[in-house]
Amino acid sequence: MKLGIFKRTAIVTALATAGLTAHAADGYSFYALVDGGIASTSVKGGPSSSSLGTTTEFVTGGYAPTFIGMKAEKSMDGMTGGFQLEQGFLLNPNQAASTTTTTSNWGFGATNSLFNRQANLFIKGTGGTLKVGTMDNIAFSTVLKVDPRAGSNFGSGLQYVSADGPLGTVDVGAINYTSPTVDGFTGSVSIVPDSLAGTNSTNNGSNNSGSRVSVTYSAGPLTLAAANFLNHTSGNIGSRGNVGGLTYNIGSTITLKVLGASEMSSTFTSLTTGGVGGTYALSAKTVFDLGVYQVSDSKTNYKMGTMAAGVQQELFKDLKIYGQFASTTDHSGTGVTVGGNYNFTSYISPQTSSTTGAAYTGPYALTSGQTAQTINIGLLYGFF
Repeated sequence: MKLGIFKRTAIVTALATAGLTAHAADGYSFYALVDGGIASTSVKGGPSSSSLGTTTEFVTGGYAPTFIGMKAEKSMDGMTGGFQLEQGFLLNPNQAASTTTTTSNWGFGATNSLFNRQANLFIKGTGGTLKVGTMDNIAFSTVLKVDPRAGSNFGSGLQYVSADGPLGTVDVGAINYTSPTVDGFTGSVSIVPDSLAGTNSTNNGSNNSGSRVSVTYSAGPLTLAAANFLNHTSGNIGSRGNVGGLTYNIGSTITLKVLGASEMSSTFTSLTTGGVGGTYALSAKTVFDLGVYQVSDSKTNYKMGTMAAGVQQELFKDLKIYGQFASTTDHSGTGVTVGGNYNFTSYISPQTSSTTGAAYTGPYALTSGQTAQTINIGLLYGFF
């Protein structure tokens, strides 16, 4: 049924960082996801000195990350071993290089490294899968499973959980075990060892290290997912959080989704995020999505809200044209010095105040009372 093509593409987009793509019993396979388009963002309201006007520019990844990858597998005696290499890239790399230092990590991996999204070895069998190397952060993958808009870069839970919050997208130099599915339950554990040597003031095993645990349960139309993540920096707990939610299919046309997260970092000590929405398949080639999100930090009086909607239209096999609209408002109280993120595409150029001519403090942030509205139109090509 053609509707399955759309559902498969939506899943691939949502779980892009998980690398759940090419499969080969023996041999090599290649895959790619490419997304490019035009985005126009208008920022209004707030203090007159911070009214940023409108910026229109080419963007990579309005709906989904852009990457190309290769996977190789070989099976013997009931076991399968292999490796996976995956590179994220921009269709407008010079634009990213010319902006602020926040662009040194583009969404799903560092721009200055080879195979920045996946570079790992794995072995799997009836007892589960063991993976070592650079891989997806399983807590982040949990968010993508239940996000109402499948992790769109404009107007989704990612602008709060990972742009405001401390949840990373990729684990570099990690060890992961994923269990087989038993009675609908699947568990996964990742350990990220130290990336820096310990010092006199830190204990071994606590410098730039971390851990993640996730559980997924599926039964008929219902899927429940939850995860916990913990990071250490210089011997201390640097950030931690819990994420989760659910998806529920109503027939073959409607999918309802709920997202929830609670996080702690050096910026926000009590950050909570909620999102509701889902998708509606008008036909086998036309799918709409909608998401409403709220985030707040009770300790700092920080509060943001987003409403976003989009449509994808299949032109022919593997190629879609899309359009989406997102509106984000900073409802923070007075005295909040941290700007709220209105998207997840961190390479967008810093904007300039239309009143003072001075550069704003962040490339994609709002101050209290401001509203950012974005219209994004693009093409999405998936080869799997």
